[in-house]
Amino acid sequence: RLAALSPLDYERARVAVAERFAVRVSVLDKEVARRRPAAPPDDTGEDDFQPPDLWPEPVDGAEVAETIRAALLAHVVFQSPTHADAATLWILGTYLMGVWSLWPKLLLKSPEKRCGKTTMLEVIEAHVCAPMMTANITAAALFRSIEKWRPTLIIDEADRFLTANEEANGIINAGHTRRAAFVMRVVERNGEYEPVRFSVWGAQVVACIGAQMDTLEDRSILIGLRRKLSSERVEGVPRKLFEMRAPLRRKAARWALDNAAAIEADDREPPDCGNDRARDNWGPLWAIAAALGGPWPERAVTAYAEMEQRENVEDNDSEGVMLLRDLWEIFGAASADRIASASILSELLTMEDRPWNEFRFGRPLTAAGLAKLMKPFNVRVNKHRFGAGTQRGYAKRDVEEAFRRYCCDPSGTLEQ
Repeated sequence: RLAALSPLDYERARVAVAERFAVRVSVLDKEVARRRPAAPPDDTGEDDFQPPDLWPEPVDGAEVAETIRAALLAHVVFQSPTHADAATLWILGTYLMGVWSLWPKLLLKSPEKRCGKTTMLEVIEAHVCAPMMTANITAAALFRSIEKWRPTLIIDEADRFLTANEEANGIINAGHTRRAAFVMRVVERNGEYEPVRFSVWGAQVVACIGAQMDTLEDRSILIGLRRKLSSERVEGVPRKLFEMRAPLRRKAARWALDNAAAIEADDREPPDCGNDRARDNWGPLWAIAAALGGPWPERAVTAYAEMEQRENVEDNDSEGVMLLRDLWEIFGAASADRIASASILSELLTMEDRPWNEFRFGRPLTAAGLAKLMKPFNVRVNKHRFGAGTQRGYAKRDVEEAFRRYCCDPSGTLEQ
């Protein structure tokens, strides 16, 4: 009867009933609590971003990683499969945040809408440790959420609110290294204002269309997404994927616990790629791949070389040198000694990881802009014969000479 009462009615009756049966009130409280019906499920969603319970037995980490990788490749179109490899290693790393002294962000970039960004986030949420998804967040909520829950924070629509938010960017950037992962804020306590240090150490996924601040990109593993062609097939994400992957998250947590000491002691580093920050970002992924074994060390080597070494070279290029590289690539694919300007522009505007489609104030590169960028390299547009007529275009010999001077090593050796 007591267990069926409301909390207020029980409070009124508990002392008298305890005296009647000659028991302590605390004992009565426990007996009543045992007989009460189970509380309804928590609808706040906080249970979703708690670390999972450990799997009871040791697990094969490589098997867990392969399952994650297969899910990524099944549902998302990447610029390259190596991006799925890097994302898989990063996902497993979220279960080892107590090990790392530095941990990169995972920055998902797409050139336009409908490139699978939301799908990618749903797959990530189903596999990372303690995920917390948000499509908008203030700077104040950002550091307080990290301090309170230590989640893997998954931030969508970053291009809408994060790009111009220097305070929020500063908080995310501060979480790159554990030792520096703090922000100071003034908090009122008992009428007094005191400085309080908040931890911002945690894993973060940031999804956006287009570029983000250089400081954020510099601290991130960049994952490129592409719009699906009609010839490409991807699977829809099951509605209950998060619930379905609960056992896998438990296995990932168990593997991380069993291998944390060995991973923390692993002092191997990726090779020099000409960018110390990129090398630092890949250090933890390198250690995870080594611990997984099997094909993962080789996959890490390939992904690192493809994603960082090439990107580092091209990120430091001026617009002209970047365009020169792309022109040489177009000539190589066409196997022609001259190409019309219109054809070159058509190829340039399909390059999703390049700025040519939104070159000036959101407008595409034009023939005049192409000529202007190439003029300093002495690559000039001229009339050439194509079939029965003539068009303005570029000669391969001019592009090749400029490419040797500005895009090769001092010997002028052509890139393969």
